[in-house]
Amino acid sequence: SEEMEYLDNVFHFAKLKPVEQVNSPSNSPWGSLPKKTRRDLDHLKTIIENKSTGTHTKTVAFFVGPSGVGKTQAALQMGKNLNLPTCHKTLNSPDLKTLLTGHVKGRSGSSEFEMGELGRCMLTHGTTRIALVIDDAELDMSKDMISFLLHMSDANVRHLSSPYFGQIPLEQVLLIFTFNNLDFSEFTQDKKVSFMDRAHVISFEDFSPSRKRKEFMSTLKKLS
Repeated sequence: SEEMEYLDNVFHFAKLKPVEQVNSPSNSPWGSLPKKTRRDLDHLKTIIENKSTGTHTKTVAFFVGPSGVGKTQAALQMGKNLNLPTCHKTLNSPDLKTLLTGHVKGRSGSSEFEMGELGRCMLTHGTTRIALVIDDAELDMSKDMISFLLHMSDANVRHLSSPYFGQIPLEQVLLIFTFNNLDFSEFTQDKKVSFMDRAHVISFEDFSPSRKRKEFMSTLKKLS
């Protein structure tokens, strides 16, 4: 029954621990991204690696740029380069917090829950040390979402409340959100400063027409 599945999931989740992280590859293949973007990605990878020996390694990053410039591929590659079990989801729920932490299905007071992507990824891979990539995060740029991102990016925040699991540990999670654009119009100046201080923001530039043609011809050659 659904209730038994819920109890089983909660039981196994409570026993999860971070697995030991193996050394990541020395090279960081970021494909054909511009040099500055590759340098920024290598810098972020180094920051995460330098924290990997500690017990609190949570990192929140924002990859910003137009569609088709390699944000998602770079985010998934980051998880692979760091040897982190990696999950990927596009924002398609009412709000970002609901997508991450889960929600009560049906009316308030219902005993049926949707677990959320953080808990689902941890259960799937059997560890609390994961990377989670969320695409199209700009689809929820409400004030509540901005406050939630600021809260989650705070180094002192170690857990997120979840209606499914109670508490979800964040100590060893890499969260990467991709944005086609990051609109700061809803931010107060203080919030903007706090946001930039807490999170790692990497910009992805659009390819020039000649670069697009080169990439297109290269892809065709690989397919032939």
